[in-house]
Amino acid sequence: ERKEIERVLRWCREEGGHFAGMSRNEVMEMVRSGRESAEIAALRKKHERAAVLCEAIVRRELTEVDALLREEPSLALASSAGPSADVPLLLAIAHGHLPTVKRLRRAEQEALRAREKRESAREA
Repeated sequence: ERKEIERVLRWCREEGGHFAGMSRNEVMEMVRSGRESAEIAALRKKHERAAVLCEAIVRRELTEVDALLREEPSLALASSAGPSADVPLLLAIAHGHLPTVKRLRRAEQEALRAREKRESAREA
């Protein structure tokens, strides 16, 4: 349970925005009660998909990597849901797969622009 709480907190910090303001107590209560908010459930799904992306990177399946990133560019910024919490870009660099690194950098820039746009809209 403790590891799960830490994992969800890490995801919230990575995501930023209103997630960054979630307290340890809020996350602990959610995990212990087994009742995740829809937003946390979506965040969990995103990080599970990041794990799929990491697996595709290790297998050097560029077609699958491209499809996942086209569907959800923010996966480039997400750590995987697995115990190793792999980060797609770092994993691609570690495996020396330059085409994947380039694709991930482009997706990362798209995701950062989208995040900035959402945060600006929220502030307005």
